[in-house]
Amino acid sequence: MLFTDFRQGEASLIAGNEVTVFEIRSLTGDILAVIPPRGVWTHQKLLAAVEENKAIINEAFGADFYLGESFVGSTEV
Repeated sequence: MLFTDFRQGEASLIAGNEVTVFEIRSLTGDILAVIPPRGVWTHQKLLAAVEENKAIINEAFGADFYLGESFVGSTEV
């Protein structure tokens, strides 16, 4: 779902966005949830935020995920 894992030599999608809001958007771009960081974002914290919001994601039939304006994943990937 999320593209926060990266290989050696690749840039982290979290880097530079560690303290920005995490947005869950519908597949048509509507904002479903805006989640402020608790400390800095990590892969595990982002996965937990997705899990905590699974009901609204399922109701919307999928979602895209953003840290600030940076796309970090989707249910459709």
